[in-house]
Amino acid sequence: MDLIKGISALIADFVEQQNDWKLSSSTPISIIKTDNNSSLPYTLDISEREDDTSIRLYLHSEESLQNVAQAVLAKNGGDDYLNSDGPFHTLIDSKGFSVFCDVSEVSFDQFSENFEGIVGRLEQMLKGAVKQAIELVSADDSDADTDDTESTAGGSSASSDEVTESAPSDTDISQDEEVSPKEAIIQFLERKEWKFRDNSERQSIELGMNLDKYSDHDGKSLLLININYGNDDLVRFQTPMMYKFDFAKTPYSLIASVIAWYQFEYKFLSMSLDPSDGELKISIDIPLAKGVLHHTQVERIVGFMIQFTEETFDEMFDDLLHAPEDAQKRIDGKISDYQQNIEAKKWVRQFETDLVGLSEEKRSQLQRALEELKSAEGSSDDQGSSDTGGKGNSSENSPLEGI
Repeated sequence: MDLIKGISALIADFVEQQNDWKLSSSTPISIIKTDNNSSLPYTLDISEREDDTSIRLYLHSEESLQNVAQAVLAKNGGDDYLNSDGPFHTLIDSKGFSVFCDVSEVSFDQFSENFEGIVGRLEQMLKGAVKQAIELVSADDSDADTDDTESTAGGSSASSDEVTESAPSDTDISQDEEVSPKEAIIQFLERKEWKFRDNSERQSIELGMNLDKYSDHDGKSLLLININYGNDDLVRFQTPMMYKFDFAKTPYSLIASVIAWYQFEYKFLSMSLDPSDGELKISIDIPLAKGVLHHTQVERIVGFMIQFTEETFDEMFDDLLHAPEDAQKRIDGKISDYQQNIEAKKWVRQFETDLVGLSEEKRSQLQRALEELKSAEGSSDDQGSSDTGGKGNSSENSPLEGI
């Protein structure tokens, strides 16, 4: 398989499923995102160098951030700043800020399965690099009490506020802190003051929490999460016995359809159903770069598992346990709506293609009709999002953001 084509297809599929990313170029492929406060327009594309192929997320168009980048270079003796963490790299040069994930250093299957999480980590790395650079430059400016440096510090402070709004609060997002996976897990749990048990024999941290919008097959609201740190290559987060189904009441095929749907929605998520006893559990594997895990990664994964459990209980699993006929209608409706949406988008794209070669007057008439169709389609999409609580595949809600 051609690697560039494979990555391009992943990016195209990703942008189709995200509301906050837009396609800016198809050949070569490039997509752009503006975050919630419209202060940081990220661009994602493919970077080819002599010995590697990477996806790149960068900020090059912001003049104030270019000034910050150049100040960092000045402190670095005029040389570009490059920091690497396994397949992930941070680059500060005269153009601005860039972060990369080198696809050459991981298997393409692993890369594609974790693509959304990788994009989330790149976003977090970029925010962290910008935030730390601004703080570094601002600190130097504060030490030098001159008019010029005061002016520069004033400009940098405004940018720092913008970045801080979109960066995680009260967490250290430095990529340089290196602790063992077990230490990172315990750091997070101690900060939360949650009770947990370290099962050293299984090399696993075990914790449980009572949730408001969840009950298992026995009517208990206790969600169990095991975090296995015994593998040198990854950390596995898992919910043992999340649900247990009676196949005489809920058909195996219906549960399998629901699992397939959620794994389509959340590509980084693994769900498994044991046909021998009906146990359903979810798991998320986090590949380790140089054996390092950060406590903020643990926070995002655990947070996602809690959110996913509560949202999907209301949306599907309550009915799947107690009213499978209603669950069948729900999953059928979701699949039907998705298929209709795909067909509508294909038709609109074909309509755009058919405009080529028409007279200017006719093209204008059809173009107006097309815009009305797109507007109607957008309204339909918005309605669909509201029906599911607006979660879908939104990267803003993903725990894998910054992984």
